[in-house]
Amino acid sequence: MGFNSSLSATLIGISMVIVQTQVAAAPSPIEIDEIAQAITVLIDAGDSGSGSGVIIKKQGDVYSVVTTAHVIERQKLKYEIVTPDNKRYVLDYKTVKKLPEVDLAILQFTSTTNYRVAKFGNSDSIQRNAKVYVAGFPGRTPTIQRPIYNFMAGKVITNALRSQPVSDSGYNLVYDNSTLPGMSGGPVLNDRGEVIGIHGRGEIFNYETPKINPQVAFVYTGRSLGIPIKTFLQLTGRGETNAILPLPEIPIAVFP
Repeated sequence: MGFNSSLSATLIGISMVIVQTQVAAAPSPIEIDEIAQAITVLIDAGDSGSGSGVIIKKQGDVYSVVTTAHVIERQKLKYEIVTPDNKRYVLDYKTVKKLPEVDLAILQFTSTTNYRVAKFGNSDSIQRNAKVYVAGFPGRTPTIQRPIYNFMAGKVITNALRSQPVSDSGYNLVYDNSTLPGMSGGPVLNDRGEVIGIHGRGEIFNYETPKINPQVAFVYTGRSLGIPIKTFLQLTGRGETNAILPLPEIPIAVFP
């Protein structure tokens, strides 16, 4: 049985469309780095310390930034939000809203400059060994005397459910990215450049000092922790809080 010529032409046209339709390519690590750099801010208190944050919303000239609460816990310090174009905005502490139960806070700054806003991904879908990237601004050291942007690749170790936490204060996303003090509050991104967590901790092991070196007390294990973005979205979906909440005792290293 032969095909009708017009039907054959239609089928050929359909097949051509199918062949030409392609799935959009995932961004390269370089492109993800560019995304991360555009949405990551430095939260700077000078010699008193620094941390990082993520631009998550723009409403008029007002930008909202999410960070870890411990980055901005000292209200008497003068914090400045340093944007990707190196402009500095003094933090008005009245804009700070600390979220309950977790080590997260939201703050705001006002600017007429157009900054990129983060796109959130599905943190529930992140599986063990998935590629993830962490961005932020490591703090000052005797060698590097000002915070400079850093972007590190790694893999997920575990993505624990809130019902089965592996740590306190919401830290249920564990990964092997090499992170440094000062990167707290920076984004954890998936391989599509979407924010799926907020970084905040690096695990350390406390050896007896004499066994290694009289000047060294702690050894970093190479495991870092973040708060899944779904936790943030669930809490803000129920409403943000203006209360300044005390942070619980933290048994592993906290990076300000």
